[in-house]
Amino acid sequence: MIQDLNDDTLKAMVTLLDDSDEGIIQQITHDLIQQGTELVPRLEAYWENTSNSLIQSRLEEIIHKVQFHQLKQELKDWVGSNDQSLFDGIVLINRHRYPNLDISSLRMQIESLRIETWLELRYELTALEKVRILSHIIYKIHGFTGANENPTEPANSYLNQVLEKKKGNALSLSILYLLISQKLGFPIYGVDLPQHFILCYLDDRVEALHQSIDQREVLFYINPLNNGMPFHRKEILEFLKLMKTEPQERFFRPCSTVDVIVRAINNLIRGYTDRNKTEMVYDLIELRTIIQQGKTTS
Repeated sequence: MIQDLNDDTLKAMVTLLDDSDEGIIQQITHDLIQQGTELVPRLEAYWENTSNSLIQSRLEEIIHKVQFHQLKQELKDWVGSNDQSLFDGIVLINRHRYPNLDISSLRMQIESLRIETWLELRYELTALEKVRILSHIIYKIHGFTGANENPTEPANSYLNQVLEKKKGNALSLSILYLLISQKLGFPIYGVDLPQHFILCYLDDRVEALHQSIDQREVLFYINPLNNGMPFHRKEILEFLKLMKTEPQERFFRPCSTVDVIVRAINNLIRGYTDRNKTEMVYDLIELRTIIQQGKTTS
C-alpha cells in the first residue's frame, strides 16, 4: 500500500492512466484501490478537470472498484456481526448503486413514519388493530403503492427510491414495513415465498415472549402489495396451489434478516439481467456469495 499519497504522486499516476500498457494500468488501479474510499473525492476532482475521455473512463472504473472493495469488506463485517441489522444490511446493498447515499435522510424518513404511527397507538389495541394503523399510515396517508406494472425494475428494489417515489415491489415495501415495525416493537417478520414476499405477525402475549421466534405462533400474515391487508394460512395454501408449488413449512414461518438481504440481491440480479446490465449482475453475485459464505462459516 502506498503511504501518504501526495498530490504530485497522484497526478503522475492519473496521467499514466492513458498508457497503452495494461500492466501499468493494473498496477495503478491496484495501488489506488489500496488507498481506500478517502481517495475518491480527489479522484473525482481529477475526473472533472480532465478532458481526456480515456482517463475519465478509467477513473470511473477505479472509483467504482475502490468503493466496491470497501463495500465488500463492510458486508463481510455485517454478515459476521451478532446484530445483522436489517437497516444496515439494506443500506449496504443500496450503496452498491448509490455510493453517496444519504443514510441519515433514510433514518429520518423512517423515524418520521414511526413517530406518526406511534402517536396513533394505545396500550389496549390488539395486534390486528396495530397493524391496521401502521398500514393506514403507510398506504393511505403517505400513498405507498405496489409497482405491479414493472416489479423487476431495479429502482423498485432500492429503499431510497421507494421512499422518494412511494412505490416498490413486494420485498422493498415489506422491508419498509419491517423497519418501522422494529422501531415500534411489533413482532413482525418477513416470510420468503416463491415469487412473492409477505409479512407475519407473531404471538406477542406475555406467555409467548419467552419462546424463540421459531416456536412462536403466527397470528396472521400481511400482504405488502395489498395495502398491508391481513390474511391467514389458507390464502398462502391457495397461492402455492396456484403457483403449482408444494407447501413447505418455511413458506409459513419467519425468515432471517440474512434471507431478506439475499432476496433483495436476487431481485436486483433478475432486474439487471433483464436489462443486460452485466457488470451490475456480476457485482451483485459477488455480494451474494460473500453473504452465503458468511452464513456457512458462522
